[in-house]
Amino acid sequence: MVNSNGLVARAEQVTRAIREANYFPKESVIEGLGLDAIVVLNGRKILNFASNGYLSLHNHPKVIEAAKEALIKFGFGTGGSRVTSGTQSPHVELEQRIAQFKGHQAAVVFSTGYNTNVGVLSAIVGNTLRGVENMLGVKSGNTQIQVFSDALNHASIIDGLHLARGFNRTLVVSKYSHRNMKELESLLSKSTADYKLIITDGVFSLHGRIALVDEIVKLAHQYNAEVYVDDAHGVGVLGPTGRGTAEHFGLEKEIAFSVGTLSKALGGAGGYLVGSEDLCDYLRVSSRSYMFQTAMPASIAAGLVAAFDVIEQEPHRRIELMENASWFRKELICLGFNIFDSQTQIIPVCFFDEQKAKLAAARLEEAGIFAPPYYYPAVGLDEAEVRLNLVYGHKQEHLCKVLEVLEKVGKETGVIH
Repeated sequence: MVNSNGLVARAEQVTRAIREANYFPKESVIEGLGLDAIVVLNGRKILNFASNGYLSLHNHPKVIEAAKEALIKFGFGTGGSRVTSGTQSPHVELEQRIAQFKGHQAAVVFSTGYNTNVGVLSAIVGNTLRGVENMLGVKSGNTQIQVFSDALNHASIIDGLHLARGFNRTLVVSKYSHRNMKELESLLSKSTADYKLIITDGVFSLHGRIALVDEIVKLAHQYNAEVYVDDAHGVGVLGPTGRGTAEHFGLEKEIAFSVGTLSKALGGAGGYLVGSEDLCDYLRVSSRSYMFQTAMPASIAAGLVAAFDVIEQEPHRRIELMENASWFRKELICLGFNIFDSQTQIIPVCFFDEQKAKLAAARLEEAGIFAPPYYYPAVGLDEAEVRLNLVYGHKQEHLCKVLEVLEKVGKETGVIH
């Protein structure tokens, strides 16, 4: 029985209001290889600037072949969590490959990037094993923990901290303005917590800016804090060898909690944390999203091992992508666009107003270019944007076509002159 005044009715009412206000997101259905630079959308070939498969590894022959072989050998799914019957040899091989790639002793893999942050944070700062520690007589000292989180960190970090507070009622979460090191230092200087953890995205996905990891590490040293970096959009593309934001700054050994996803540049699905064997094993027995989630299919794990090999064997993918991104950013700035100080392959073009951003996205789609608009509440009220994600498959002629359309619509809307 559905209560006409109950929760279902309330959800339906809110949904209708969202639709009427034109805020309901349109889900575009892509046919074929959805991470390709060119995809089929609604029966029409179109340039795709919405993908985060930055190195186009999802359709690399070596990756597909490795996944196919594992699919035939291990089947469609795993049928269990990692702590029951879900761990298969490709999972073990993938964790070893990630640890090797990142220069750490060990790695622990989760089924999704979202589950990684939720699971790691709830276990580490939520202190989910407090009862076990007491039972075993482990002396962990005081348990006052304070977290310092960038205001634009990913939703999975925010949700992980919400869950952590459910386990640890004494946890203090302090938010600092985006990349504002003075505010971060002020918060750190006032903290009396026994454990301090600074959490940041490596690359911020809405604006393409790189976290000030060098300054964060200095503050961590100064105030006896640890650093947690979610490098979802940095691994594979940043750094001299594509090992991510920490390598970009030469600070790989300074990151206490190094987290990343396997669904962006790697082209698959899942997430990971790298660290000591003891830290990774701690998460295997304390992280609920590891213990109570069905393991990723072996075919994905095997494909990801091959993807890491390709990153090392074919550095031209990363180099060409980042060269194109650098050129494209400069051209947009020359046209007069505000690109929010983007430093990476994620390039937002500011149209300030929601309607102008929607019009720009529509004009691009008319010209055969798919780049969705972002507006409040996804971004600030006056920060409506069209976000362009560059991938390895984009060529110079593709970028020139985008520039041509953006220049026209920018002048049409008065955003540029």
